[in-house]
Amino acid sequence: MTHDPALRGALLVLAATAGFASLGTLAGLAYEAGMSSPTFVMLRAGIGAALLGGLVARRPSLRPPLAAVPSGQRRMLLLAVVVNGTFNLALFGAFALATVPIALAIYFTYPVIVALVSVALGRERFTVPRVTALALAMAGLALLVGEGLVNPGDAAPLGFALALAAAGLQAAYIVVARSGFAAVPAEMAITLVLVGGAAMAALLVAATEGAGAFAAWSGDPTAWLAVLGAALIGTAAAKVWVIKGLRLLGGTRTAIIMVGEPLGGILLAAVVLGQPLTPLEAAGGVLIIVAALFVLRRAPGRAAAE
Repeated sequence: MTHDPALRGALLVLAATAGFASLGTLAGLAYEAGMSSPTFVMLRAGIGAALLGGLVARRPSLRPPLAAVPSGQRRMLLLAVVVNGTFNLALFGAFALATVPIALAIYFTYPVIVALVSVALGRERFTVPRVTALALAMAGLALLVGEGLVNPGDAAPLGFALALAAAGLQAAYIVVARSGFAAVPAEMAITLVLVGGAAMAALLVAATEGAGAFAAWSGDPTAWLAVLGAALIGTAAAKVWVIKGLRLLGGTRTAIIMVGEPLGGILLAAVVLGQPLTPLEAAGGVLIIVAALFVLRRAPGRAAAE
């Protein structure tokens, strides 16, 4: 493992982004078997929490007594639990009420929000590489989802509002998780975050599907394998890697690298599902990669401290 904290943080965030990118393909496999989106969210969070909880239970170093954590950090951790759970529900609603490209285009404005809030809090500052990276990442995202933006189809205004809410909630989560509960190991923090997210999704499943949530797909091994893969790689591991990388890299640079998630999803779908990669998508991917390289350049002064 490299001794450069920024590079180590970037590698962790890249690994997390690849994990998150797998969720679209895995969810598609589960949906084909008859699983609903809220059930998928509930199961991947619940199983992910169980897997991480088992690891935390076996390693005392990963579970300091919460009473020993400063009260301010406990409050920030609780806020992260609520924000993450609400974010999942908002993004699910956005995808249900707006086309996926439109929802993604609005949602992935969150790096800009993270940058603005981080500067306002005095944690970071705008530099030429950082502003350039933000612009390149947003341009690359527009190319990735461009066809869907030109032909948005039927979309309810509430879908736009939910996508914007999801962007704000994800930005808030990153800002809080950056240093809000630094005394809590990432594994323990994410276990609690996932427990909260699973509970909130379970309430939605109970209200909308009831006992029939498992009826259509419970005998399909592909659906279970998709959920297990999403829980392990796309949820538990990815969220832990994000927290660890975020603490090393800072909020803005982490958020910009995570814009690569749609690119990873498109590439995985091309390999697994045979969906072709268009020239515009390829160009968007190149811009996002360039943005990641820009954002990893050391800015003068306090960049290393960030």
